[in-house]
Order: sequence, then C-alpha cells, then structure tokens
Amino acid sequence: MEYQPGQLRLTFHASRFTPHVSRCLVRLTILTPSFQQAAFLEEALRSVLDQGYPELEYFVLDGGSTDGSLEIIRRHAGQLAGWVSEPDGGQAAALHKGLALANGEAVAWLNSDDAYLPGVFAPRLDYLAAHPEAVAVFGDVQLVDESGASLGEWRGFGTQATTRSLLLDGLTIPQPSAFIRASALRAVGGFDADLRYVFDVALWLRLSLLGELHYLPGAVARFRYHAASKTVVAGERFYLELQDWLERWPSLPQVLSADETAEMFRRLRTGAALECLLEGDETGAARHFAAALA
Repeated sequence: MEYQPGQLRLTFHASRFTPHVSRCLVRLTILTPSFQQAAFLEEALRSVLDQGYPELEYFVLDGGSTDGSLEIIRRHAGQLAGWVSEPDGGQAAALHKGLALANGEAVAWLNSDDAYLPGVFAPRLDYLAAHPEAVAVFGDVQLVDESGASLGEWRGFGTQATTRSLLLDGLTIPQPSAFIRASALRAVGGFDADLRYVFDVALWLRLSLLGELHYLPGAVARFRYHAASKTVVAGERFYLELQDWLERWPSLPQVLSADETAEMFRRLRTGAALECLLEGDETGAARHFAAALA
C-alpha cells in the first residue's frame, strides 16, 4: 500500500501466522498512534502482528514523523488494514480518526512506545464475549525503562472498576491492558480530541456510567517509561487537565456528593503539588497545596 498525503488508503490481508484457537473469534481492531517513536515502533508493531490472532485489523496512525518511522511502517504495510502519516491534532485526535475506520467488535490501542506480551488477545476477547455486561476488560502491565529493563508492575485492581472508585480511590486502569467493546466506545462518543493528557481517564469514567469495567488478572503489555513520554514530562499537567475536565463533566454531581467532590479535588491538587516538588518547583507546589487547603 502506498501513502498519499491527506488520504488513508486501506487494504485487508489474511493473517500470515498460525492463529490461536479462540471460542468466539471476536473481530479486534488495534490502533497505534505514533509520532517520532522510531526507536520503539518496530517492537510495538511486531507485538501486535506476532499475536497471530486471525480476526485482527490493525491501523497505524502516525502524526507525520521524520525520524524513520515511515520506513518502519512501510515494511509492515502488507499486514496492516491501513496506515497514515500526516500531521494530526494529537494522540486522541489520531485515535478518533482510527475509530471511524474500525470494523472490530472490540477496540484497543497500543501506543508506539509500548508492546503487547505474547498470546494475550484470545483470552481477553473470549472473556469479553462471555460477559456481555462488561463494556471493557483490563488487567496488569509490566513497567520497563527505555532499554526494556524491568521497573516493576502496574496492577489493575482485584475487582471491576466503578465510577466512584475511579474518582475517589485513586484507582487507575492500565491503558495498554484494556480491550473495549466497540459499540460502547462509540456510544460514549469515542476519544475526546480536546484532551491531551487525560483522554484515557475521561474515557474510563464515561464508559463506567454505561456498563461494567471488568478486571482480569495477568500482565497484558509492557508500558515504557522514557525521557520523552508524557507520563514522565507532564505530571502536573495531568492533574490540572483532569481537574478542568471534571469541573465541566455534567455527570459528576450524579455520582458524588458535594463533600465527596470537594475531597476529590483536594486530592487532585495535592497530587499536582507533589509533582511540582518532584520537578523542583516549590512555588507551584505551594500554590497547589494552598488550593487543596482552601
């Protein structure tokens, strides 16, 4: 397949790999947004394609990289459902563009600096098919550094996630471990392209009002920390963007009382203050602590 600027051309190919046996063969769409991640992109692509899952369509949505990413994508183009390399409005905007093309019954996204572990698609999709009340299933991820060395594990929690637990208990869903029912993803409006840092958190909250988010133990992917990752460089901004979104979220008063809402915002401000301290910004930390106490 050849890329033409401004146009996403699609091709579909039979799997070249021996498929895993799955009861349901749920059709799965994987989306990989990427920008200037050539150092990790090959591993990410291979981790999807080497799953050997027969009902897979895979879209790569590159934001116009100039670091060699395009050559890597072209090497695997024959196994992709489609790809594009052009400027976009950021990660969430790229994913929203990909969702419009998705034909899968389930959707997941893998960032280009992360990678799936072998053999994880079939059991997760079998679970989703067997639990129609679940709008998504998630698990655990391994944390690694830039070279792939272990940094520990990011565990989900031992029960399904609820709106209240996500808001009040500081619980987070390891994003690369999540597989989402496509109909539910579309029902909540897909990915919020106006958000840069917390579009995944906002998505879990919106999905939690629609159905159940189930935890299935086990590591699904490797989540990479490196110097350029948003998780590393934008800690304070995560908290501030989430606070801004929650202040505008019309469903919040239906979930939390006024006192619970105040406590939630206190915790967000405290988190932002701690991030400032880690970055050596004592003035910013003092400002957030004062807001937390106000």
